[in-house]
Amino acid sequence: MNVGVPCTQYQRAWSRSVTLIGMLSRMEDHRDPHYTPFGKPRAPKSRDVGEPLWRFREEGVEWSCELLFRGESYGWEARVLNQGELFISRRFILRSTVLWADEQETDIERGWTE
Repeated sequence: MNVGVPCTQYQRAWSRSVTLIGMLSRMEDHRDPHYTPFGKPRAPKSRDVGEPLWRFREEGVEWSCELLFRGESYGWEARVLNQGELFISRRFILRSTVLWADEQETDIERGWTE
């Protein structure tokens, strides 16, 4: 820069940013290298195994249904599993869940898969 020549706003902003970068590069990093802001990921929760209602194989795919009691507040849950993975689930207050599970079995045997 020339002495006696007024600085433009751009030149002042640029010189401040260069100064700031120089200051930051000289600062020490005091952060913990093992710090993770959201904590360690938890291990996947194991699936509760219920009472098996039915199981069959349709076109090479294993289908099964199990019944779980979730307590007085939540009632009964029926789970339809495809190859052991959850496909569909429904919760009922009463044990009439078995009727719904039987309907699902019939639908799957007829070819319904969605």
